[in-house]
Amino acid sequence: MGKLRRNVSSVCAVVAALLFTGATPAFGAVENAPAFLGRDPERIAMACVRHVQALTERTVDRNRAIARECVPQIQALVEAGRREAAEELAARCTRMVVHGSNQSRLHLRHDCARCIRMLVFLRAPRLAEHVARVCEEAVGTIGRSEQAAVTAIRHALGR
Repeated sequence: MGKLRRNVSSVCAVVAALLFTGATPAFGAVENAPAFLGRDPERIAMACVRHVQALTERTVDRNRAIARECVPQIQALVEAGRREAAEELAARCTRMVVHGSNQSRLHLRHDCARCIRMLVFLRAPRLAEHVARVCEEAVGTIGRSEQAAVTAIRHALGR
């Protein structure tokens, strides 16, 4: 929990620095916001939070599905005495979970940074801080999901 607080605090510090120095996004964040959101910071923040939650949910669901599919196959291979094949499958399944989680975290960080820049540009620091907290929580949720799936795969090998 301490690490999460430090991360959120550092994100909030960056948001405050951008706001008080007058720095604006290099790419004209508001102009790149989806047109239906307009320039309403609350609508932008809500859309960002919904996007983060959806991406997190898809990643968690995918990690669970990979583990749910791989674990019985690995166990069957172990029970059949095909340890090497079970280890190869476990490695492949683990790579899928780790790669997918890493990709989701990259997309999440990029999208969150974009949202935060838009909100800072619109002078909505509290909303930017809220989005930053939601994003940090999402990164943690993805990490826990990844770890749970990898642990289940390892346990299927009897480790």
